[in-house]
Amino acid sequence: MTTADIYDHIAESAPREDQLQKVRAAVAEVIEKRQLKSDLEERLKRVNKEIAVAQHETLPAIFNEARCDGLKLPPEGNRPGYEATKEPYFKANISAEWPIERQEKGFLWLAEEGHSDIIKTIITIELGRGERKIASMIEDWLDRKNIAYSSRLGVAWNTLTAMLRDCYKRNRPLSSDELETIGANVGEVVSIKPLKGD
Repeated sequence: MTTADIYDHIAESAPREDQLQKVRAAVAEVIEKRQLKSDLEERLKRVNKEIAVAQHETLPAIFNEARCDGLKLPPEGNRPGYEATKEPYFKANISAEWPIERQEKGFLWLAEEGHSDIIKTIITIELGRGERKIASMIEDWLDRKNIAYSSRLGVAWNTLTAMLRDCYKRNRPLSSDELETIGANVGEVVSIKPLKGD
């Protein structure tokens, strides 16, 4: 193959300008869609925050001012009917992302208040390759086998929330310090649900 043949081959295999234009347009379209996706995600975050503020702050205040615990909105146009109900709101979570000292303070409070039964222990075992059989051993055996492991405490947020709700039902409200200790929020929320049968 001569040098001229090589140049001819390169010229034949190089993309034409119209092909390059098509590639550029396809890449630009994906870039625009990525930007649109990013914009929509930001807008969704903002709208979700606005909904949360309305349901947890604005609507409860308006309902309380009107001395109203609920109301129904009949269907209108294409919109189905809805029922809005003001109710107590409880949520608690000792987050695994908190500093360990703060988590321990929350678990200590639960134990002191007689709720240690909702605390679970998570044990992490570090095993080398080929040691899958050891994984079935229980914690007592780990010390005798000299297998390194770590453990941490945890409580499911919904279990903790149920405990919090129960405290209030038993007329045992928590102080602001206690609420902070277990990552809890107590208040009112207006839930909005479609009317049954619509």
